Amino acid sequence: MVCTKRVYNDRLLMFLLRHLKPERYGGAPAGRAPSDQAPELTVEATLQAMEPQPPAPPGELLGPGTLKHELQIADIADGTLPHFLTEQRPPKTAAREQAEARAAEDARGAEPWDKLQRREGELSRREFADMCHHIDPAAGAERSGKRYR
Repeated sequence: MVCTKRVYNDRLLMFLLRHLKPERYGGAPAGRAPSDQAPELTVEATLQAMEPQPPAPPGELLGPGTLKHELQIADIADGTLPHFLTEQRPPKTAAREQAEARAAEDARGAEPWDKLQRREGELSRREFADMCHHIDPAAGAERSGKRYR
């Protein structure tokens, strides 16, 4: 990063102020002159007016029957959210971990292959083994036909 430049948007600020405090920043209604006796506002009162309002109590948001069912579901769930509402990822399965390990091995083998193609130098024994596994992943799983006595 070479430099940064912060650009302030005055029109956006004016829009937000007009939206959040229309009585103060909305402008005079048509046909009426602005009054000279506007109430004196403090910074604290203005900031408090801009804060979001807390939600209504659950009894007002839901009907009595719906609230009863929702509370019953919450008791049955025992504090755990269903998988589609939780923000935590589910634990990895063994198959998923094996697939990720295979993908990591394949990526480890692709690097020496690229290094060899670019002719950047000699490969170590480990790099060569990783590259061979990358080229033919099934070769290590086969049992050798040679048997020594």
